[in-house]
Amino acid sequence: MIWRLKNIANQTIIIQQGSNEKIVNTAILRNINWLYYKGLFFSGIIGAIAVLIYYLPIDLFPAFFSKFTFNLSFFGFSVEFKLINIIFNIFCLLLELYFLGILNIYLINRLSRLINFPKEGDKFSEFHLNELKQISLENFKSKESELGLNPFYGLSKFYIFFQIIVSKIKAFASNLIIKMVVRKLSGRYLLRLYTDLLSMPIYFFWNAYATRLVFLRAKSYMFSHAIIDRFLVEFKTKYEGNEQVKKMVYEVLAQIAITKRELHSVQYYFSYRILKDLEIDVYKSYVPSDNFIDLLKEYDIDIVDDLVILYLIGIISDGELNRREVRLMDKLIETFKLDNELIKKYKEFAKNYKKGRGVEFYEEKSN
Repeated sequence: MIWRLKNIANQTIIIQQGSNEKIVNTAILRNINWLYYKGLFFSGIIGAIAVLIYYLPIDLFPAFFSKFTFNLSFFGFSVEFKLINIIFNIFCLLLELYFLGILNIYLINRLSRLINFPKEGDKFSEFHLNELKQISLENFKSKESELGLNPFYGLSKFYIFFQIIVSKIKAFASNLIIKMVVRKLSGRYLLRLYTDLLSMPIYFFWNAYATRLVFLRAKSYMFSHAIIDRFLVEFKTKYEGNEQVKKMVYEVLAQIAITKRELHSVQYYFSYRILKDLEIDVYKSYVPSDNFIDLLKEYDIDIVDDLVILYLIGIISDGELNRREVRLMDKLIETFKLDNELIKKYKEFAKNYKKGRGVEFYEEKSN
């Protein structure tokens, strides 16, 4: 199934021809939003239909699905295994995942055409194309570790493992809890089929949520290249020969990863481009400082401005600002009394970036 989806992604998500417009106008933004909500709806419908396809035959033909039933005992506990039930469940799950994969590929293909990205002639077009294909397949593994950056620096392995487990079982757990509550409240008056079908809105929600993550990740990746290119033109011109600043660039990238606390293809591309353009040697494993603000105090205020803007573009590039990032930005502004218009209006900058107007806002506030 994965092989089939990879083939579809390779044939569907392609390099776009023609010039790449930086400005996302109102009409394009409206089409993007319509595509987004349409994707959420159909993703949810796939989840709801999958639940119906699974439970309806089991209720209509209970004798058939009870065949090949085995009772196994573990440490005094008896567990019932219904072989046909399990096989049918796996079949329905694979079918659901296949159609969700098709939907994700369709959404990213349409989004790519709307934004005209990646464009033909861009030296990073193949790089972008591969990243978009990985996003469409929900392969969110990123390669920050290849650059010596660790978003989970300072976190215990147990905490990271716990967060992964929670993210994997939340749909199952919410489904189980709601069924238990409803059955308790309804007693014997509600048929089991109806309580089973309560899973439909639950899986509608979680499927829509998963598609939301794919769509927003792809959109932020497509929007990021323009602002990264624009910023690097100025930053490289100013500092490509300044070894002191180049040393601090790695620290800023590490702080972006730590405050973001997740692996993201946008952050990898952003870090990769800066290190490549400034010809900074890659660390095998960079150890960030616990005194980021104190390190910045060693620099002139103009350089601090540019390093804070570097941090700002890094944290907004995935389309989200979390509380850690907001706290650090506010602390940087307060500590250094920064009066740069772009920095002071960083939240407005983030909102404009999400609408595809990051470059325009950057140029307006930087002049």
